[in-house]
Parts: sequence; C-alpha cells; structure tokens
Amino acid sequence: RYHHLFGDLLRQRLEQQPGSIAELHRRASIWYEAQGLEVEAFGHAAAAHDIDRAARLVEGDGMPLHYRGAVGPVLDWLGSLPEAELDARPALWVRYASALWVDGQIPAVEAKLQAAEAALREAEPDDTTRDLNGRIAARRATLAAIEYDAETMIAQSRSALASLDPGSSAMRTSAMWTLALAYQFQGSRRAAREAFAETVAACEASGNTFRNTLASTGLGQIWEMENQLTTAAGHDRRVLELAGDPPLPAGCEAALGLGRIFYEWNNLEAAQRYGELGLQLARPLDRVITFVSCEIFLARLALARGDAAGASARLAEARQSALHYKFDKQLPKIAAAGVLVQLQQGNLAAAEELAQTHDLPLSQARVH
Repeated sequence: RYHHLFGDLLRQRLEQQPGSIAELHRRASIWYEAQGLEVEAFGHAAAAHDIDRAARLVEGDGMPLHYRGAVGPVLDWLGSLPEAELDARPALWVRYASALWVDGQIPAVEAKLQAAEAALREAEPDDTTRDLNGRIAARRATLAAIEYDAETMIAQSRSALASLDPGSSAMRTSAMWTLALAYQFQGSRRAAREAFAETVAACEASGNTFRNTLASTGLGQIWEMENQLTTAAGHDRRVLELAGDPPLPAGCEAALGLGRIFYEWNNLEAAQRYGELGLQLARPLDRVITFVSCEIFLARLALARGDAAGASARLAEARQSALHYKFDKQLPKIAAAGVLVQLQQGNLAAAEELAQTHDLPLSQARVH
C-alpha cells in the first residue's frame, strides 16, 4: 500500500537480511492455511522453498489445487524443482503428470509417469510405493479416456484399485470414475450407472467434490441417454451446485447437458444460456472434447432458430479447434451438423458429399 518507491526500498532492505524472507513466507503460509486460503498458503510455501509443505498443500482439502484454478502456479513450481528433488519424492512426479493433464498438455503426461516409475524402482517396495504405482495406473486410465480406449481404461482402473491404499480416496474415486466411464463408452448403461452411483457415494463419504462433479455428470448423461430428462436435469443441476458460484470449469459437461435437455423441451433461451455457460467453463480447462461439443450444440441451436450463417460459423470454429488439437474423433459429429445446415439451405449435393466423405449413414438417410 506504500508508494512504490518506498515499497521497493523496503524490499531491497529485506533482501539484505539473509534467511528472513523465507521465514516470513513460511509464517505467511501457515497463517493463510489457518484461514482456509490454501492457494495463497501454497504460494508462500513455494516462495519459502519449503518443498514438503508446498507438496502437502498442492493436495488440497478434498480437491488438489490445480483443479481449483491454480494449475499455472503449481506447474511453475514443479517445473522449477531440480529433478533430484522430484526423484526423491516420486509422488511429485505423479502430481506433475496430473497437473499437466488438467492444463491440457496431454503429450507431456506419460513422460512424467515414466519418470515416477523410474524413481520408484530405486525405492524400497512398501505400501507407499504400491500406492504410487496405483496412482500411476489411475492416471493412465484417464489418458486412455481421451482416446475412448475402454479396454485400457478398464485394465488400468482395476490395476489402480488393486494397488491404491484404502486411504487414497481421491485416486480411488478417480479409478472408480474411469471404470464407470469405460462402461459408458462400451454402451453398458446399467453397469455405468451403477459404477457412477458407487463413485458418487464414495466421493460424498470422502469429501471429493471434484470427482463427485464428474461422476454426477456421468449419471446425468446416462439418464439423458435413457430419455429420463427430468432425472438427468436433476443430476446436472446438482453438478453445478457442487461446482460453486460462479461454477468451476469442472461443471462444463453438466452445463452442456442442461443445454441439450432444454433444447429437447424446446426452451431455446435456457438451452442457449446453458450452452454458452458450458463453452465458457470448458475454455480454462482446455477441454477440447467439451469445447467442440458445445460449439456443435450451439450450431444446432442456431439452426433451430433459422440462423444457418451463425450455425456455419460455429461449426467452422469447432472444426478449427478439432484440427488444431488433432482431435479427429469429433470431425464426423461436426460433419453431421454440417449436413443439417446444408439441408436447411437446400444444398443437397453439398450435404450428400459431406455425408459420404465422413461415412455418415444417418446423414445420408436425411439427404435421401
């Protein structure tokens, strides 16, 4: 609050007193943690070079800090640590992989997991190393989810659940969630619904809010698939409650789900509101899947309002995002929406070419 010149003078004077700055940061970290301000407490612990304290604070209270909007500071801190410090604490390699995953740096995740495994080979096998191997398997299950690789997800999730310590509730619920998600990918709705419900119960027992939002989102999607829209909407609203006000990025899928439900109910204003919210929440997470899905949904919403030009612009942005991030699996969905745009404009030849290029039988039927 002082004049910046006087503030600079005080900082220079402080820097001339060896050891005092780190101690002040440590005391500040303790104070912030006592006030429940874990992100600020972590920042001061990192500034104090107190690795053990910072590592503990990164874990958060029920939700790691990088899931609460602090992924940048967490990655900056982990990136500043010498490899020797990380090797001495293999758990930090695993946390590094997790933070990279949250930040959307997917290609870099596997290297950190392999570094963790290499560090663990130098450690004495015990319950701790067994638990860390379970954490590595749990993270690989989430990586497989990006590729919709249900078989790998199931294998890695089960391996994780067999190795994780009973007290590692956050990672256990993560493995439970990826197992449920794998069932959903396979189309086994009943198995998925039961596994998601089990995950929600475990999350509520352990206070894992983040994974609870994901599992509850899964439940909403399953009920939506079964056309039980009122039940689905209830789960989606619960997710947004868990995500807070304003909602955390983890609520993006639930917001999109509510958008789709209101679209089915022909409440286009509410559908637009929730679709835009989903898009807004997906941006900070760099969630390409959700971001592109929101763009496709908003394009179909524009089409329902007769705005073919707006729909085309949305789809163009969705296609650009999918190509940029090499998420080719979304291209057929974008093309299917593009067929609808062409059909509304009466461009049958263009619609037919698009449907054939992407091998879309349903779209071809629409053309006919």
